[in-house]
Amino acid sequence: MSLSSEIAADNPTHWWKLDATGGTLADSGVGTSNDMTVVGSLTGATGPDSGGGQRFDSGDYATGSSDIDMPSGAQAFTLAGFFAPDVFSGNQVFFGFGGTSTDTAAFLGMSSGVLRCGFYADDMVSTAGVFSSGALVHVAATYDGNVTAGLYINGAKVATKTFGSPLNITASAPFLGRLGVSPFGQAFTGTAAHVYIMNGIALSHARIAAHAAASNVAVVPVSPCLNRSPNCPTIGQLSAYALHTPYHSMRI
Repeated sequence: MSLSSEIAADNPTHWWKLDATGGTLADSGVGTSNDMTVVGSLTGATGPDSGGGQRFDSGDYATGSSDIDMPSGAQAFTLAGFFAPDVFSGNQVFFGFGGTSTDTAAFLGMSSGVLRCGFYADDMVSTAGVFSSGALVHVAATYDGNVTAGLYINGAKVATKTFGSPLNITASAPFLGRLGVSPFGQAFTGTAAHVYIMNGIALSHARIAAHAAASNVAVVPVSPCLNRSPNCPTIGQLSAYALHTPYHSMRI
């Protein structure tokens, strides 16, 4: 199936495709009441499918109204999207919502090349180097409605978090392209496309992998090699190497 078909099959509550060529709205693919208002000037960019994406320059962002039905309390959810930062230093928030105390907010972002899913001081992080190429990457975070969360990059699970008690997310307006709560800032510079949320469900690993696989993004395998070299071997190359190399002399 196409990327849009795979996402639609899981009934997203919100889905900002970001495939418009301009205008003042980040149109929602699920009802016009979920549109977000653009602050600044977004421009079209190459996306993970034929629909394209949107470029965010520092200071550009989009925000929704407070009555958009975002996950709240201990409600399960899945947050996902495609992002390609241009700048790899400092903190950048791709998308987020919620309050200003521990376990009351949720956001996807980056800290110096490391993918971060934040819950306001109780975060999940990936290994480094995920965004170093500047290419679009599919990222996703899930929360099961109890005490477990997961973080995914290009369909591979890269982190798990166990909380001491269920989250208590504060209902709020969503922000795309910066932190939406005080002290604001942490602006995202780069390209975003197909940002979506499923309220009430933590998608399975298999479904998240299906979303990533349906895009035209050149997926780099997430492996122990990820942080060591931009020239890491593919899974196929490793398999071929293993056929001709004694196990005691293999180095990855």
